[in-house]
Amino acid sequence: MADPGTVSRVGRPLMLIKIVALKSASALVIMALLQGCMVTGYLKNQKGTSIDSVKPTTMRSDVEAALGPPLRTWTTTQGVHYAQYRYLADTTKPDYADATGWAILDVISLGAAEVFWFVPETREHTDRRRAALMAVAYDETNHVIGVFPDVTELTKLPEDGRSAVSKTEGSK
Repeated sequence: MADPGTVSRVGRPLMLIKIVALKSASALVIMALLQGCMVTGYLKNQKGTSIDSVKPTTMRSDVEAALGPPLRTWTTTQGVHYAQYRYLADTTKPDYADATGWAILDVISLGAAEVFWFVPETREHTDRRRAALMAVAYDETNHVIGVFPDVTELTKLPEDGRSAVSKTEGSK
């Protein structure tokens, strides 16, 4: 009679099947958790960066707290300091068609599309907002004197740093 604590030869294949089944189930659970990334990314409202707080008389430190550090800075011949910032301009609504497409692709590939399609460290591919550039002019005391949203690298900015926003606010 066999000792009840040992596995018989008949029990070894059964034990192996259980181990393989457990590993397969674990892999499927991990894939199921991964597959939600793209689908949920397309189902979310994504708000753009609010630039409402960037207006004349705002301190530079407040602008950088809202927009982050500038991409580049320069000074005009009149002593006006410009800083250029990148911000996310648009607020996007959920995209149900793309979310449905990713859900179907995830089911068919058991989530492998999520793993192999994109680099896991960066999830910028689900960000549908438009990146824009903004130039802000500062005086010698680091107060905003001009705001220029949606500029390009080739936009000619005024030497005095005054924008239409600052001129209209200054005349009130």
